[in-house]
Amino acid sequence: MTTHVVKNGEGKVRLLPGVAARRLVDDSAAGALDGLIVSEVTFLADTNPGHRHPEQEAFYFLDPVRVRLAEPEEEFELEAGDCLYVAPDRFHQVRSASELPARAVAVKTRSG
Repeated sequence: MTTHVVKNGEGKVRLLPGVAARRLVDDSAAGALDGLIVSEVTFLADTNPGHRHPEQEAFYFLDPVRVRLAEPEEEFELEAGDCLYVAPDRFHQVRSASELPARAVAVKTRSG
């Protein structure tokens, strides 16, 4: 992959309930891996209804604020520096564990 720089404030922003995702890199970047998506994600408290990525694996690298991960069977509390892996098609809900927004860098790739 060639060098790819996205300055603060740049990048396509996608707004979902309780989540704002700013696209930093995707497979349209010269030399990027097919299916690669890297985003800066901001999670709000208790407003994310949850979702799944049917054909993508996702890794979230967390910033200083704690988050809660809710899956059908259990809930986890994660802290700054933790890394979260979500398997393809696994329903999950990530939200801030406090009143402050939580941030993460999300890396997604096509599975298989």
